Amino acid sequence: MALCREGAEAHSAKIVVDCDPGLTARTNPRLVVHTLVNILDNAVKYGLDGGRVDVVAKPDGDAMRITVADQGPGVPSRLHSRVLERFCRVDGVGRVKKGSGLGLAIVKHIAMAQYADIRMESDIGIGSKSILSPPRT
Repeated sequence: MALCREGAEAHSAKIVVDCDPGLTARTNPRLVVHTLVNILDNAVKYGLDGGRVDVVAKPDGDAMRITVADQGPGVPSRLHSRVLERFCRVDGVGRVKKGSGLGLAIVKHIAMAQYADIRMESDIGIGSKSILSPPRT
């Protein structure tokens, strides 16, 4: 979370973390940090200025569920399956941001390399959730 503090401050966003104590997962720590920084950066960048980003980590059966939720404009349902693909950009919703459309595709491939699941849920006008589910130890 410290790696995203500057971006959050630039958007006056508040990052709130709720993590079950002692929760562990079978992952590469550096890759998880890279993944979460990318997801969190997107949530701050595309969320509401002055909004809140919630990061919740809880056990979920044989996996850990890490959810990063923003209060941004959301992503149209027709793009939910594509948002993790290379070069997918969601234009016309919320703030216009520069980017290559590669960030979440990289996240998807990092997750796959660690036998983790990654998906996105979103509702227009409510916000988006990125959900990472690595296997638990």
